[in-house]
Amino acid sequence: MLKILKKIGQYTVKSAAVLAEDLRAKSTAGAQENVVPGPVKLPGGVRVGIVREQFAASVVLVLGIALSAVSFLTTQHYFRLGEQREFDKQAAHYTQTVVNSMRRYEEYILDLAHNFEGPDPMDRFEFGDYSTDRLKRYKGLQALAWIPLVPAARRTEYETNARDDGLFGFRIRERGGARELVDAGQRDFYFPIYFAGPFDEDQEFLGFDLYSLEEVRPILDSAGEGGHPVVLPQLQLGSNAPSPTVFQIVRPVYDASAGADIGAPRKQRLKGFVAGSLKFGNILETVVDELTTPAWLDIYVYRLHEAASADLLFFRPSPMRSRAASPLGPDEIVKGFHSRQTFAVGDMNLAVVIKPVATKYSFESGVLPYWVGSFGLLLTVFATYYLAATQNRARVIEQMVGERTVALSDANISLHNEILERQRAEMEMRRAKDQAEVANRAKSEFLAMVSHELRTPLNAIIGFSEMMSQEVFGSIGNRKYTGYVNDIRKSGTHLLGLINNILDLSKVESGQFVLNEQEVHLADGVSDILRLVSELAETGGVKVDSAIPDDLPELRGDSQAIRQILLNLLSNAIKFTEPDGQVRIGAEVDRAGQLVLAVEDTGIGIPEESIESVFEPFTQVDSSLARQFEGTGLGLPLTRSLVELHDGWMDLQSTLGKGTKVTVTFPRERVVGATTH
Repeated sequence: MLKILKKIGQYTVKSAAVLAEDLRAKSTAGAQENVVPGPVKLPGGVRVGIVREQFAASVVLVLGIALSAVSFLTTQHYFRLGEQREFDKQAAHYTQTVVNSMRRYEEYILDLAHNFEGPDPMDRFEFGDYSTDRLKRYKGLQALAWIPLVPAARRTEYETNARDDGLFGFRIRERGGARELVDAGQRDFYFPIYFAGPFDEDQEFLGFDLYSLEEVRPILDSAGEGGHPVVLPQLQLGSNAPSPTVFQIVRPVYDASAGADIGAPRKQRLKGFVAGSLKFGNILETVVDELTTPAWLDIYVYRLHEAASADLLFFRPSPMRSRAASPLGPDEIVKGFHSRQTFAVGDMNLAVVIKPVATKYSFESGVLPYWVGSFGLLLTVFATYYLAATQNRARVIEQMVGERTVALSDANISLHNEILERQRAEMEMRRAKDQAEVANRAKSEFLAMVSHELRTPLNAIIGFSEMMSQEVFGSIGNRKYTGYVNDIRKSGTHLLGLINNILDLSKVESGQFVLNEQEVHLADGVSDILRLVSELAETGGVKVDSAIPDDLPELRGDSQAIRQILLNLLSNAIKFTEPDGQVRIGAEVDRAGQLVLAVEDTGIGIPEESIESVFEPFTQVDSSLARQFEGTGLGLPLTRSLVELHDGWMDLQSTLGKGTKVTVTFPRERVVGATTH
């Protein structure tokens, strides 16, 4: 039916164009003769006027059919657009709720990790209270655990402390040949399950060394070096069979105490891991039960694999269907309306697919357009009959109608051409946008890949050069080699910092940098950074002063990002300040309740025409090969990007030869307890 109506519409446009051209020619001829042509006798006594009337009736019939087809298509398109908007709105609500819930549970495990980073970590009893409260409050959490890094030299100490805490017979164990747990063999270090909750259910696993499992060992090594959460594979421990909807998320914990060397590789600062078992089905069931959206959507959740395959983890049929309804196959899901969004939990990629029930849109988009088209055809039949019955139309009116038809045809053709031009322009814009997005995504993926590939050999170079400089395995010999080794280690550390800056900048530009917000005490952060740059200041003969008031309110933001902002500003100021110069850092809350941070130096300064260029990546004012100051030009661009992620702004004022002042302003909304005057 739809194909027939489209063909009739195309034929109608061609017929209307031919008719308009004929009427235009006749009108021109009549105007030149300045007479109205009279009736012409044809053989058989039939007049030309009757022929014209029958022809006009035929045209009306064709036009009516065409308009009916247009009405059919327009009505169908209207309902489809309305249905698409309604589905997209509800599907987005479903999808975002599921994604937010999973990320919220991932944050619960991060919160547990913070309790072990400082100098006073949780003890067994504090962990028990903490885990009992969290497991009772959040139904999607099945278990929590603390897995410390235990060097071989401290194995006896850990076992003794556990037994003193009431765990009689506690020892570090591994899986034997018959799956029973036996004493762990001699290794350099262990990762035993030291704290676990709920205690009654998980006490049989206490002391089990996860590092003894070959399938888990590379995952823990990758997480410890990369600092990212990972999802462990399904493990068969004791009598508990693994469940496909229960996942163990493991997050590394690093030493964040005041004495920790934050410049050292992550693996050297690793204290252990916190683990949480998430009951995926419980999380999604709870989320779906709390939704207030219409009950005509099915929910599918898949686990994605690198081989482009996917496993169905969760299926929740619509309440309009039976709870025992079977899920659709992958080929059936992509037919018609559907919504798909991917997200990650740790290093596990998931996809949420929303599909409406089959009967939801069967009436509006299926039946009503045919009713509209049928009604148009019925009106066309009546109009054609009425026009055929009218035989005494004046030829003057016929001529006026002809002229108006010509004008309408011209307008229709012009409109058709304009529509084609707009469609062509939209296609070009869409193609250009797709090409730009592909290029930007390729750039970000290339930077991330290169940075990741360079990190591993650089970490090895830094680690081995540090061992050689400390002469761990004996004397090197010539002292010049010691100096060369130190140069290798410093160069490797410099390159690793450069790669980290490139990776952070690419994450910010691609929108993948997520702030881990918390309340940050700026005075403590400044003190830590001053200790880091003290050696650089002493080497350059630069005096650094701090004017941070003790009662400065806390700032809500990402602590690591704010520390990076402070480190970039101070190291930049010291690097471009000559010996006997001075660098000053200060902060205050202005009258509008905004927190203003200022770093001022007496360095070489920047020409006024070059101030904007310093915020471009890989750009320095002195770009010659013989420039005096080292650097890649990533510090200020990365700093401004991190400030803007905190809704703040950055201002740079400089005078050549006199110094530079950089001011960073954080809005009132991010200042804890801020007031205005």
